Amino acid sequence: MTWADVEQIGKIRRDRDRGWHIDFRAIWWPGCREPRRVRVTQAPGYGRFETEHEAQKALFQIHARLLDGKPLYDILSAYLKTDAPENTVLHRWNHEFLPEQARKHARGKLSRKRKLELERYEGRGHLEFWEGVSLRNVDTPMVRRWLMWLEEKFPQLQPRTLKHLIADFGTFLRFEKTLGSVDKVPDLPKIDLPEHDKKVPERVDLDRILAEISEEIRGLWIARSLAGLRPSEARRLDVCDYDFAQGVLRIPGAKSKTRKGRLLPIRDVVPELDAWLQQWRATALGAEPLFISPRALNPEKRWKEATERLAWVSALKRLGFEHIRPNEGGRHAFVTHEIASGTDVYAVKDWAGHSSLASTEVYKSVTAVTLARRMRPRRSGPILDQAQKRAPKPFRKTQLDRAPTASEMEHETGLEPATTTLATWSSTN
Repeated sequence: MTWADVEQIGKIRRDRDRGWHIDFRAIWWPGCREPRRVRVTQAPGYGRFETEHEAQKALFQIHARLLDGKPLYDILSAYLKTDAPENTVLHRWNHEFLPEQARKHARGKLSRKRKLELERYEGRGHLEFWEGVSLRNVDTPMVRRWLMWLEEKFPQLQPRTLKHLIADFGTFLRFEKTLGSVDKVPDLPKIDLPEHDKKVPERVDLDRILAEISEEIRGLWIARSLAGLRPSEARRLDVCDYDFAQGVLRIPGAKSKTRKGRLLPIRDVVPELDAWLQQWRATALGAEPLFISPRALNPEKRWKEATERLAWVSALKRLGFEHIRPNEGGRHAFVTHEIASGTDVYAVKDWAGHSSLASTEVYKSVTAVTLARRMRPRRSGPILDQAQKRAPKPFRKTQLDRAPTASEMEHETGLEPATTTLATWSSTN
């Protein structure tokens, strides 16, 4: 676009009601099916146009920004009144932010669950506070008032839910900043979460629950509870993702929440899962799901969230256990047990696929023992072996600064240590 082209955009006019103004007859605006007519009567920071010269000066500024490649509707947003519907938070959320998230979902960069969560905020009334509020008026005090409004109107919202809501709103503001709609993203309030209070079952109880689940479908829960896989990862994995010869599981980035792939030596660290896969899935075709639900209605026999919950809850009821959430008995139990046993926190982070160390340290109990014993041998054996359920005796004080040798571990526990541990796996990668 040249200067000769932009000179044809916008005409300076004067009438009785508006005075001096700039008339744009047909402007395509996001969310509008038809082009709209826009009349600019004031400039930001200067007020209404009192003379033709002031209007001409503003028009030159608009033309200059057009030559820089800015969309015309975005340029004019700064000149419209703050109550213009195109400038409101909800309009930009629905007509700019959500369509961009839908495009990311189509490219495989955003999960369907995450996309639906963003789309449901307005339907649940969480964004009602921003009705009619201009995007340019969003600042830190207003976001804090929104947080107080949420806590008063939705007292059932948990602190973690509020934290996610504030974080998603920050993502929206940063997206608008990339479009030039806002100059600065305001500081967002921080929400302190309660300490990790999840009802994670002990390893002895976890073994009993896994044994109560039918052996044909037990593999999925072994993967979640003893290998720490995310539910979505376990459901998406195919047979071709597991190397039956080497006993290594490859989790592709496309099937991971963080979009970062990782390799897990299942045979060396979780022999229970490798034994199950060798027995039940070694002859399956590569394109078939790695874990199947025999009673599933879908052609691929992939697990669904409701079916997984039913298998878990049914096992709890048969054992007479109180209710434990599936996630608390799955991935959360794995990370908690590893951290409590003294496995190096970086090893757990890499194995679990956490994007940051802070996600792993939520499960960490800071004690002198866990800080000193950074490494520990992992015991091997079948799920129901009673000898495996005995907690190892604490090592002597002189041994806290190093990992025990194989002979020391055998003397203390009476068990032969596994050749590869989660901690040693991390040190070799």
